[in-house]
Amino acid sequence: MLREKLQELTVLVGKLMDSQEPAQNSPSITKEHPKCFIIMPFGKQDLEELYAEFLLPALRECELDCQRGDDIFGSNVIMEDVRTSISSADLIVADLTGQNPNVFYEVGIAHTLRKPVLLLSMSIEDIPFDLRHRRVLQYEYTPMGCKRLLAKLKQHVASMLGKP
Repeated sequence: MLREKLQELTVLVGKLMDSQEPAQNSPSITKEHPKCFIIMPFGKQDLEELYAEFLLPALRECELDCQRGDDIFGSNVIMEDVRTSISSADLIVADLTGQNPNVFYEVGIAHTLRKPVLLLSMSIEDIPFDLRHRRVLQYEYTPMGCKRLLAKLKQHVASMLGKP
């Protein structure tokens, strides 16, 4: 009897997993000021400049309320605060440059919570096999590359927000 119930449960879980669409196909976001959680490595000069000078201004121009992990303060368990921020975000922007394990972990949390995730990277080599089937906005850290990133980032976010 127990074995039959376990088999039945296994079949039900399999059906549930098969029926779930990827997060990228989620419906349009219609809030006035949607929340965006930015996942990226901290402390690398080039990525800090990219964040401050390009990503954050472009995302704010898209009328997003942005937050990054180092914007969270308090005495709570850090990963619980990050999970809560991911959970409350309407969309996620994640830079996979450098193959940072924390970034991959947080992207996994976002996918598990079925959040729409825009992946960025300076190199396709930084994208692990199990994420290569997803769109990745690749960019170069050059003046022209950052300008192209700005334009493409705005296009992708507009699409994710369901805006023309």
